[in-house]
Amino acid sequence: MRLGAVASALMMAAFALVVEARAGAVGSGRNDPGGVLVWVMVGYCAVGTVANAVTPSRQERRLWLPVVAAMLLCSLVVALS
Repeated sequence: MRLGAVASALMMAAFALVVEARAGAVGSGRNDPGGVLVWVMVGYCAVGTVANAVTPSRQERRLWLPVVAAMLLCSLVVALS
């Protein structure tokens, strides 16, 4: 389980860089850095939102559903901009 948590944390850090690059906050100033990758993140967050909504763990739903749903909305805004 700890390995999964570490992998998830690394993936979230990579996703943060993709969104920042897409938003123009980091990177070389290219017009569309990470265009495809930001949509991968949107898909991942959509799946995560559904998975957290249907999990039997009430604690997991209460904590992670709002977090992943917010990530989905934010990444979608950046992807569409």
